[in-house]
Amino acid sequence: MKKKVVKMIVFFGSMVLIIVFLGFIQSQKKHVLCQKVNINIAGDTSLHFINKADASEILKNKGFVFENTPLVDINTMEVEKAISEQPNIDSVVVFFNINGELNINITQKTPLLRVIDGAGESYYLDVNGKFMPESMDYTARVPVATGFIFDPYYKLNTSIAAVNKNDSLAKKAVIDDLYEIASEISKDSFLLELTEQLFVRPDKEIEMIPKLGADAILFGDKTNLKEKLRKLKLFYLKGLPQSGWKEYALINLKFHDQLICTKTTHN
Repeated sequence: MKKKVVKMIVFFGSMVLIIVFLGFIQSQKKHVLCQKVNINIAGDTSLHFINKADASEILKNKGFVFENTPLVDINTMEVEKAISEQPNIDSVVVFFNINGELNINITQKTPLLRVIDGAGESYYLDVNGKFMPESMDYTARVPVATGFIFDPYYKLNTSIAAVNKNDSLAKKAVIDDLYEIASEISKDSFLLELTEQLFVRPDKEIEMIPKLGADAILFGDKTNLKEKLRKLKLFYLKGLPQSGWKEYALINLKFHDQLICTKTTHN
């Protein structure tokens, strides 16, 4: 019983000390001025959808003034919101350190696939199935999807997950199949290096245009996708080198347990 009482006294005593400490920090903020702003672009350094100068300009245009401003007057949540509103940003974390410096850590979205649709509009799908606008200053090195793509979802500020949850949308869409195929390809460095382009036929069947080997590789849709990619990789590694890279015009992966090759008619 005495041990429980002691534990309760220690617990409540600790809570009081924490509250007092937090109150002290909050009061100190009134006197501590922001000394410096550190903007850090985290994650994949090969991406250039935003840089430090861009982020600084965004905050300036939003009316933020940091240096020599009391810490208590800087709303870190508003700073995060201002950067997060940019469509190519995945996440933003803003915090102060003990030296009174404001740290802004920005993570960009990671593009998976660039889409050029049937209307000529161009945008990206990121690794999480979210849509991204094209950048005027930077083009990501990812596979490109072209052809008969007329899904309007990019303009509706939605995502692949939202499309898949709606059966009526999913039946009409082809963008979700493109996303699934590109996602699986991205998991394998050999297949990713092989893939130049994904093309949507008028019947919505999807084919890959490889960088070498056959002229085209027909997937159909995303059904049994992992098995299709397994067969394709095995064929490229063990089948094609024996018969020649340019022997086939089409590799058909549509059918279960089959890989059908159509020989090229040109020399």
